[in-house]
Amino acid sequence: MRRELVVLAAVVALAGCAAQQKTAPGAQTPGVTDTTVKVGGVLTKTSASGYSTKDAELGARARFERANAAGGVHGRKIEFVGAEDDTQDAAKGDAAAKKLVQKDKVFALVPVHAPNFGGAVFLEQQGVPWFGWATGPQWCGTRTGFGYNGCLAPKPGAGSQTWWGNQMADLLGGASGKTVYVQTSDSSGSKYGGKTISQSFQAAGFTLVGLNSALPGAAPPADWLPYVNKIMTSDGGAPPTSSCRSSRAPSSTSASTPR
Repeated sequence: MRRELVVLAAVVALAGCAAQQKTAPGAQTPGVTDTTVKVGGVLTKTSASGYSTKDAELGARARFERANAAGGVHGRKIEFVGAEDDTQDAAKGDAAAKKLVQKDKVFALVPVHAPNFGGAVFLEQQGVPWFGWATGPQWCGTRTGFGYNGCLAPKPGAGSQTWWGNQMADLLGGASGKTVYVQTSDSSGSKYGGKTISQSFQAAGFTLVGLNSALPGAAPPADWLPYVNKIMTSDGGAPPTSSCRSSRAPSSTSASTPR
């Protein structure tokens, strides 16, 4: 529900911005008419590992329809052209962004739920707004890109996101004296996620005893024992106080096992 509200708030803001945007006589803001605002998204609907954010299209469409039924935003209905599938491939994400802007003539990309999204540079160059689930460095330092959850990896000296670590500390009664091991797959998105999640735990006060980003992302390993053994002996020969699994995307589910 929170993400749906953020999506709607984003479109409301975009509609207001579009309404105020000055254009040359006879010109029209791309994707905006007197009665509509056209948007489209980029999702990882399919991938070799089975990871998918395809359901985000259903949620976005339902929320836009609800807004339209209530009169739209600033007198304009939201025209959602659907979401492209980047298959968790950066090049395909770039191509999808270009299609939406150059062929479909959308005003903005929303939602963008693709851990390895490759269209950021193009959208920034074109000045096209894009909103979505921030899962990588492409969401940091942008002019037109806005992540629902902010930038996960600010520039050095600007601090670090601590959401994961703080949440786990709350669940475990504090981080003092507790250790953590982070396991991710070998996809680019998960490797990035493992790094930022590790920083999050350390910033919250945990001691990081291991980070392994070698789990095959394309298919389950033939033998899980080597990965399990690393975890179970990572804290001086013993298991860590807690473990975090990020095997699909930078913000996947965390699991904790108090010792």
